[in-house]
Amino acid sequence: METPLPIFLLSVFITTGASLECEICEGLGHSCSGPTNRCPPGFDRCAVMLSETTVGTKLKAIVKSCVPSSACNNGVTVLNMGQTGRVVTQVFCCVGDECRTMTPTLTPAKPKPNGKVCPACYALHSLECEEEEEVKCSGDENYCLALSGTTTAGALVVTTIMKGCTNSATCQELNEHSGSFSGISVVALSNCKPANSSGGHGIIPESFGLFFATLAGLLSVMHLPRWG
Repeated sequence: METPLPIFLLSVFITTGASLECEICEGLGHSCSGPTNRCPPGFDRCAVMLSETTVGTKLKAIVKSCVPSSACNNGVTVLNMGQTGRVVTQVFCCVGDECRTMTPTLTPAKPKPNGKVCPACYALHSLECEEEEEVKCSGDENYCLALSGTTTAGALVVTTIMKGCTNSATCQELNEHSGSFSGISVVALSNCKPANSSGGHGIIPESFGLFFATLAGLLSVMHLPRWG
């Protein structure tokens, strides 16, 4: 069974951050339940992360885990891959039983075009795209993102690459990083660069490091807690 794209992205997007205990789980839909584990040093908040993707088919995913407090203020991260689809992710920090009972919802998208364009593509089981399209960015999508990575779950290894329009919240969280979550290990590489009216080609990549510093971190170094 392949690791669903939303789970891969959520694993990628959880970042590094006194010791407390949080519920740990992941799954498709709006809810999941799991054991309560002690958080590693630096991971001082519990959080629920939601993701929605329209790549291929519309899927929603949820991850509950420990995060650093800095992850609580990241806002909505988005990757717009044009005809291929869109991925939206948001972190909701919580305390105690609230993490088991809260029902957060993703902030609505802003579909109005902003005049910027980026190369876009998506490929599974590959780190290269055979074809690219030019996608029109919308809302606060002022950057072009290229994200490639490998997910390993037991004997299963899945590679993927994604390119498209993204926002500053995503760029502030992505760089080169590796991590693991609930038996799934992720190694991903991302580049974020300003978009313009003629596309993102030929622009020197601009890195933003800190939490996924922050859909890298999406673009700094983020490390998922390792359980066990």
